[in-house]
Amino acid sequence: MRANLARVGPEVVRSEGDFSRVALPNADADVLRDLLLQEEAEVVLEIGLAYSVSALAIAEALISHGKRCAAHLIIDAFQDRFHDAGWKAMHQQGHELRLED
Repeated sequence: MRANLARVGPEVVRSEGDFSRVALPNADADVLRDLLLQEEAEVVLEIGLAYSVSALAIAEALISHGKRCAAHLIIDAFQDRFHDAGWKAMHQQGHELRLED
């Protein structure tokens, strides 16, 4: 999913070129994933979801550890401005999502 997202971008963007301006480059997302794996992170707090590139990399790391207690809390008051593209990408990847107000 993340590789495809990097290759073709999300289905909907806020404006032309927004994805390339806002989203974490895929190579940097690989670095983030690898760092979280190296540190054996179990809990990650992410501020801002946007198009979910970093969130998908974080999820890859947490799932790879296989620990039941792993948690990824995402706070994004502006996801609606991204047409919920980030939430949709996470859901399409099969990640269990719980929305709290």
